[in-house]
Amino acid sequence: GGAPKQSPFAYSELIKVPAVLVDAIRVAEAATGWKSQASGIRGLRLDVGGRARAEILRIEAGAATPRHTHKGQELTLCLVGGYSDGIGSYGPGDVSIADPSITHQPRADDDGVCFVLAVTDAGLKFEGVLGAIQKLVGG
Repeated sequence: GGAPKQSPFAYSELIKVPAVLVDAIRVAEAATGWKSQASGIRGLRLDVGGRARAEILRIEAGAATPRHTHKGQELTLCLVGGYSDGIGSYGPGDVSIADPSITHQPRADDDGVCFVLAVTDAGLKFEGVLGAIQKLVGG
């Protein structure tokens, strides 16, 4: 026997992700690591080059992102767990597509942590206090 096999990632739930993401996650964890983004939410920015932004979000059970719309398109692939955004409910393998006409607030299901891959081509526009701050800092 040898030592117990460990997950290649900081979060063992990610062992289930598609193989194409494995190297990108390893590189991002080594380069920048996971960053806290809001209460119950951590993000891992993936280097995809170009204008698109890709990141894996880890959302604690029951936690929600700030309510927001989009400057362009946002594609969100549910990797682990599930979430709802007021428009639909999503589980592993489901994709939601949002654009400037959609305002939503994704919230992880209460029964466990949720991981998603979010890809945006032009960033997010937040509402409320976050929106005011975003305008002040020129986001």
